Amino acid sequence: PEDVARLYVLLAPGLGKGESDRPKRLLMIPKKHLPDPTKHERLFGFVYKTSFDVKDIHQYLDPKEYETKTRGHRTEVGARPAGEGVYAIVVHQAKYNSHSHLTYVLELPAEPGDVQQAFNIGKEGSYVLTIKNPERASSLAIGLRPSAKAKFSEELMKIMGDYAWVPANPPEFLDYEGTEIGLIGASEDRPKELGKTGVCLEDLEMKDAHILPPDDKLYVELQMTKKTHPPEPLLFGEFK
Repeated sequence: PEDVARLYVLLAPGLGKGESDRPKRLLMIPKKHLPDPTKHERLFGFVYKTSFDVKDIHQYLDPKEYETKTRGHRTEVGARPAGEGVYAIVVHQAKYNSHSHLTYVLELPAEPGDVQQAFNIGKEGSYVLTIKNPERASSLAIGLRPSAKAKFSEELMKIMGDYAWVPANPPEFLDYEGTEIGLIGASEDRPKELGKTGVCLEDLEMKDAHILPPDDKLYVELQMTKKTHPPEPLLFGEFK
């Protein structure tokens, strides 16, 4: 939709299940939709913010009011949640073609609606996930300016070597703000493609759904209110 300013994906390890040794990662997808798995679409994204405290993420999701020189007083509404579920980052080790997947199963909404269709958010999904080497120039007209790119540790840069793109192995690549990522729509048959991990995700989704009432779980975990972030897109797949 034209009135959508940006699409975020929040990866929150251990959220709602106690403290995690991994920070929350807020990803931004500039194209404002997820890759189409039927077309093996490839999209660019990047890690916008990382923090161990979910409240640090609020500044990017909450409503804002500000002044501009040309258009005067402006108001930006709060972000609307469009989906919630469980996810995993899975690494396929192979001699010549190692790769990683970001895969998920939705808990909410119970059935995808107009909102989810508009953003290519399926009931479940799997994407080949790659990490861009910040020291390599891009051949495409995409990417962050050099000063905004991630500054990886020496250990992670050794893993990257001279490759332009590498799998998200280890997932610590995503702990750095400015990490550039590639997402490629993969098979829609997640259990078949990911084996035991795909099946375990479905089991986790069923167990997780009973921890709190579905209306409240996301808002409790993210410490947000329904007044500020209307739940209709999340619960019913409806735009509001």
